[in-house]
Amino acid sequence: MPRKRAHATTDGESPQKPSRSANKRGSHARQALGLEIARLPAAERAALPLTPDLAEAMDLLDRLTDREGRRRQEQYIGRLMRDADEEALRRALAGRQARDAAEVARFHAAEAWRSRLLKATAAEVPQLLDEFWQGAPQKTTAAAEELARAVEAARAAHARGDASPRASRVLFRSLAAALAGNAEGA
Repeated sequence: MPRKRAHATTDGESPQKPSRSANKRGSHARQALGLEIARLPAAERAALPLTPDLAEAMDLLDRLTDREGRRRQEQYIGRLMRDADEEALRRALAGRQARDAAEVARFHAAEAWRSRLLKATAAEVPQLLDEFWQGAPQKTTAAAEELARAVEAARAAHARGDASPRASRVLFRSLAAALAGNAEGA
């Protein structure tokens, strides 16, 4: 005869307790989140809603060099993560990742514009600059003139076969700064 379960309720349904494997998966997920936060620079971690014990444990992890000591501290961080507001931390990390992705996209756009401006003929450059500034709320005459000078210098260096990438870097920085101004103003 099968044994009766001790945790069965009177209405015949047993309460659904998470399995041991589910508990372990949750524990590992909390520890992974804690370690992802611990890898952030201390200044960024300070802006997150961490409990004082958790912040202290992460600061200690930064100072540890011993492999076994780090492993134990990582497990301790995972245990302290039980008391932390996991959703708030995930939202903060998602916001940070979105900002990073936007910055990478802006750099890719600046690189694409630099490439287009350097490959274009001299007659196409004014049209490309107008296209670049089209719809830009932050366009100022000083920024437009600076960008035009950077394009001219980079194209001249490229035409003479100058091995130094200085002019191209200046053009990239000007494009990135203009795109950053556009993103902030939009």
